[in-house]
Amino acid sequence: PHGFRIGMKLEAVDKKNSSLTCVATVVDVLGDRILIHFDGWEDTYDYWCDPSSPYIHPVGWCQANAKVLSPPNGECTIMLKITQLKSHSLQTGQTLLVSLGRNI
Repeated sequence: PHGFRIGMKLEAVDKKNSSLTCVATVVDVLGDRILIHFDGWEDTYDYWCDPSSPYIHPVGWCQANAKVLSPPNGECTIMLKITQLKSHSLQTGQTLLVSLGRNI
C-alpha cells in the first residue's frame, strides 16, 4: 500500500508549467493511482499519477528545498521580513509602516 488517502494534502507540480508547484489534494485513489486536484483550480487541471511520481511532494517540501509554493488560486499570501525597526517597542494604537517590495 502506498499510504495516499482521499483528502490528503500535498505539493504538486503543474505538468503544463513545471516551474509552478501548488497546494493540492488527493481527491481519488484507484489501486496504485492517485488523482491530484490543485486547490482553488478547476477540475480540468486534475491529473492521475503514480505514488512515485516526481511531480508530487509531501507538505513542506517546497520550504525544505527553497522552492516557491503557489497558494490556492484566488488566495494571496504575504510574507514580511522586517529588517530594521527604529522604535524599541510599539504601544497600542501605534502604527508600524512597512515597505513592501515586489518579487516576481
